[in-house]
Amino acid sequence: MRRERATTLLTEMLSRLVEGGWPLELVDEVYVFGSYARGAPDPHDVDVAVEHRADERWKEQALAAVVYGGDWNAPLRRALAGRSRGIELAFNQREAYKDIPMTLVWRRGDALEQALGRLVAIRADADAGRAERDAMLPAFEGLDRWLIRPMRVRLVNLASAGAITIAQFEFPDAGIADLQDAEAQEAIVRRWNEDSPLRRAAIAALVHLEVRGISPRLVHLQGHDIEPPRYVRDGHLARVVRAETLYFVSFNCRYLRAMPRCLTEWPGGEWIEVPHPTRRQPLLALRISALNSDVLAAEARRPVGF
Repeated sequence: MRRERATTLLTEMLSRLVEGGWPLELVDEVYVFGSYARGAPDPHDVDVAVEHRADERWKEQALAAVVYGGDWNAPLRRALAGRSRGIELAFNQREAYKDIPMTLVWRRGDALEQALGRLVAIRADADAGRAERDAMLPAFEGLDRWLIRPMRVRLVNLASAGAITIAQFEFPDAGIADLQDAEAQEAIVRRWNEDSPLRRAAIAALVHLEVRGISPRLVHLQGHDIEPPRYVRDGHLARVVRAETLYFVSFNCRYLRAMPRCLTEWPGGEWIEVPHPTRRQPLLALRISALNSDVLAAEARRPVGF
């Protein structure tokens, strides 16, 4: 994007922050880093580091997000970025970025004028380009722009510890008629419109698994099981019966933070991630397979800030 557009997005974010309200009242500091902070005239996006506290309400919502595999930073992410695209937020991750220069733009108690003054002070530099990517694996090539650095660091560390293997592959194009399982077809038609890139990715992923001899009934697809739970009468009570979940498919890295927990609770499972679903471009995916459940279990217990 053009630098002017990036500055507008940051100005809007800072205005919302100064207005306050929950959960913005939990934010202590905001930094910018990466290509925008170096002055690049055309940064790909705006990297923002947010340091924040947690109150009881936050802890309750975070616990619910952990249980259901959601994003516990979602309320703060929405409050800061609104509906804007182009801002990449990293929460309480300054330690992970300690080797990268950061520029403070706002601290609790600052007026909007102070924050905007710091923003204006970051001068454009025609010679500044995008920084070299670190925390890389061969599987990340061509996908790294959609895998934020803390996420790449986490995956690299897990792979180095022998907890997972990561491989990149490309889905062949497929249509809804190529999917054999009728319930899977219905689930996709119900959730996504025909022109949705998520629908295209979902069809490709499930067809890929069927070709490998894997039933979609074993798949947790973007936050939902393909096979819905059944209720069986057990005396006077109704007991919930779920299909065994061994395969997880996620898009846009929305649920990727839950991968260690899911592959720990369902040993021998596999995670397929499509970091950037598109309508027409090649569909590149990561296949993450579990190797060491003990290391994954320890990682699942560790708070994640992205």
